[in-house]
This record gives sequence, structure tokens and C-alpha cells, in this order.
Amino acid sequence: KKEKKDKKEKKEKKEKADGGDEAGGEGGGESDTEYGEVDVAACPERLQVTNSGMSKLDGVYDRMEQPNRGRPCYVSPRPEGKKTVYLYWHKRGQWRISTSLGAEKYFAKVDSCKEDLHRQPPLEPYPFGWKVVLTDADKKKNEQVTPSLRVIDAAFFEASESHLLGFEPDAFNRKADLEAKSHKKRSHKKQRKAEPAAA
Repeated sequence: KKEKKDKKEKKEKKEKADGGDEAGGEGGGESDTEYGEVDVAACPERLQVTNSGMSKLDGVYDRMEQPNRGRPCYVSPRPEGKKTVYLYWHKRGQWRISTSLGAEKYFAKVDSCKEDLHRQPPLEPYPFGWKVVLTDADKKKNEQVTPSLRVIDAAFFEASESHLLGFEPDAFNRKADLEAKSHKKRSHKKQRKAEPAAA
């Protein structure tokens, strides 16, 4: 029993050191000086997370005024009684979604790009897939790759098109191509019908 207690205490200390349990759910806001400066104004004001498979993750995330660890961070306000959700960059080189800013515990994560020179959030098209923590029937938590999860600049997000996001990153382009081909075929048919009438 003492071993279990010691392990639990170690784990709690580690989480506190990483910002997991600090007041206000905003722990882990370490000094940004060690991570360099970022111009948060150059980052999208609002993001849309969609198709995560967890309703508490999906929604609109607003950019926070202050960066976290040299990257922009985002907050998704929730109805009263629900925990606030954050999208932030973690020191392990990952973008994460969690109820505690900068925490070790998370609901979803994705690797950061090595060429992350501008310190932008993981917007579509993004080269890596998100992993979401899901609970199975035995109440065990497992990370599951969730290729349908998308993070989109809300300025370009059309809710009516969100069903396409679960398929491929270039689904919007494919849809536009299909619509253009369909329009071309209709125009061609109309032109053929009009030709015999002119003769």
C-alpha cells in the first residue's frame, strides 16, 4: 500500500511541475522567454475543431491574449458547470487538447511539425494525425488515431461542409472539382439540345 501511495504522490508532484493541477486550470504557463517570442496577432483568432469523436472537444476555440510556451494557445468556452477546454503546444513537441492549459493529461494530441518556424497551430492540411484518448468497454483508456479530427481556421470553416472533413484533407478540393465537372457536363448537354433547334 505504501508503494502505491508513494507512486501516486510522485505522479501528483510530476503533474504539478508540468502544470497539471494548478489553480484555475491554467497551470504550466511557464516562462515564455525560454521558448522565444511569438506574434499571436499573426495567428488565427478562432479555430474550429471538428469530427474528434468526443463532443466535448468539438467546437470553437478562441485565441488567448498571452502565448503559452512560445506558441499561441486557444480556449473553448463551455456552458456553466462544464470544464473549459484548451488547445495548446506542449513542451514534448505536441499540440494537445485538455481541460488544463499546459497539462500532461490530455484528451487529444498531435505531433508538432519540425518546420514549425512561425509557431502556428496545427491547421489543415496537417501532415500528422491526431490521437484521441478513448475509454473502452473495460474502462481502460487507449489512444486511438483519429484521422477525421480536423483543426480549421474558423474564418474559412463552413459548417454545412463539415461532413466532408471526415474523409480526406483535400475533400473540399475534390468536391469543388466534382462540382466543376458536373457543371461542365450540364452546360455541354444544354448546348447539344440547343444545336438541333438552331438547324
